[in-house]
Amino acid sequence: MDTPVSAEKRLIINADDLGMCHSINDATFAAMVDGIVTSASAMVPCPSFPEAANFAAQHPEIDIGIHLTLTSEWPSYRWAPVAPTNSVRSLVGVDGYFLPDTPSLLRQSRPEEIELEIRAQIEYGLECGLTPSHLDCHMDVLFTDPVLHSVLVRVAGEYSLSTISLSGRDSTVPTIPKSRVFQVGARTLKQDWNTAYERILENLPDGISILVVHLGSDNSELAEVTAGVWPWGAAWRALDTDVLRSERFTTRLTTRSILPSSWSDLTMNDAASKCCSSNFNFQGCHGADNGIDCAAREGLDYDWTAMPTTIDQSAVENALENIDLQGKNILHVGAGNSSLAARFSRAGNRVDALTLSLNEYTLAKSLGLPNYTVHVRDKYRPRLAAYLACRYDIIADNNIASFACCLHHLDLLLREYISLLNPGGFIVTDRRGMDWWPSGQLFRIGSGVLLRMFSRLGLQIERHTPTVYFIGRPDD
Repeated sequence: MDTPVSAEKRLIINADDLGMCHSINDATFAAMVDGIVTSASAMVPCPSFPEAANFAAQHPEIDIGIHLTLTSEWPSYRWAPVAPTNSVRSLVGVDGYFLPDTPSLLRQSRPEEIELEIRAQIEYGLECGLTPSHLDCHMDVLFTDPVLHSVLVRVAGEYSLSTISLSGRDSTVPTIPKSRVFQVGARTLKQDWNTAYERILENLPDGISILVVHLGSDNSELAEVTAGVWPWGAAWRALDTDVLRSERFTTRLTTRSILPSSWSDLTMNDAASKCCSSNFNFQGCHGADNGIDCAAREGLDYDWTAMPTTIDQSAVENALENIDLQGKNILHVGAGNSSLAARFSRAGNRVDALTLSLNEYTLAKSLGLPNYTVHVRDKYRPRLAAYLACRYDIIADNNIASFACCLHHLDLLLREYISLLNPGGFIVTDRRGMDWWPSGQLFRIGSGVLLRMFSRLGLQIERHTPTVYFIGRPDD
């Protein structure tokens, strides 16, 4: 769905082509840290993407999406698909690299192979530690054909990622219409650069829009990569960088009352605009802050005990292998992982477990674990901290946002978790668990945005393994 239009003018300043080469990375990293741009889009197949992914892992508070890349335009600096070449033959030339332009790709490509490749890019990005905030595409390839655009929107929905839409009517995730995406024209002359930006800002519509920028330095590396051309070349990108950093540009944003925004803001604003009672067909809302509880959700006969241990559960268990649990207070959210429950019981000082399921409760009780107390209670039920009356060193929750009815109650849960943590304590979770949703849950928020919510609440995010995160409360 398109984002609702508000009376405010809000602008995502998004730096494209992150990961293409080192010079672009350097300029973009600095602009993100300095707040010159509010997000970036990374090209996963490109040579300098690992550097971009490493930066993203160190700065989880910054929005970085995936710039889905299906063309390779520079004659002497090429990149190839992430998927095995023999599975995406229609996307490459005889040299095995992507085709150089959009018309060539559209003539030759098969939609099913494009979908295979964009999924491969997303999965590889996730493996490298990127928790993307959004999806867009290089050279507008996926906006030139309705069939290809439908693939983009569908895949974005599956990964709970915001994107850009042609219509907005076929999306289950927050989108921004293509008509609200602006950038300086490729052949804008140097002397007209400031005027071009001022024209964009003066005519910016109310609501949220995107300004696409291309940053870089006019140095030998970027000049060689871009073959010395003007549009999107080294000098072109250096000029874009200089203008965005200028006092003139910043002043224009202020005088036009344009508020900086981000893809995470889009997702959270969209989520916050929804009535929670309509967002969870499965069981309904968790109740208001007045203490209306969630008893209807508690004690239900979900037979999760019959399921094998999931990969996210195993990942969390393995990540805790080298963590000293001796004498720790531990909150185990979801009591179905019996081997982890046994380990907590053996080492912990006090261990509490939460579950919604009578089957899970019965299984946990049947284990006869000492020092392991199971509570049939919805974690979203108000005043969780007061109910447990304990502060914990570790909270293990594989599926933090699963069963959330709305952004408001998810935010309340995160704040409850913070109040439950001892100084120096941490939440352990897995990206795949954060991105899992039960059937019927209409409110969804991807792991990237969820991690940025934690960061905005002052928690420290450590990527302990490729998929497991330790989200810590700083020592007081």
